[in-house]
Amino acid sequence: MGASWNLAVVEVEAGNLEEARKLLQQATEADGPPEQKADVLMYWADVERNAGNHERARHLYKQVLDVKYPPAKPSK
Repeated sequence: MGASWNLAVVEVEAGNLEEARKLLQQATEADGPPEQKADVLMYWADVERNAGNHERARHLYKQVLDVKYPPAKPSK
């Protein structure tokens, strides 16, 4: 997860948002602790917000909340 995320940061700084998005997607799909996944999603949401993609950012921020505060499972 970490390498994809770090490379995505480099791509964002270089202005290569499409490549950064691919790498961020890979990072969110990789195994890792939920806290790190939430951090990746938060970074990605910030990238999208800064790029003016507010709907995408909103969707990603909601994913952060779902990772940090998973919905309660109904009791049987």
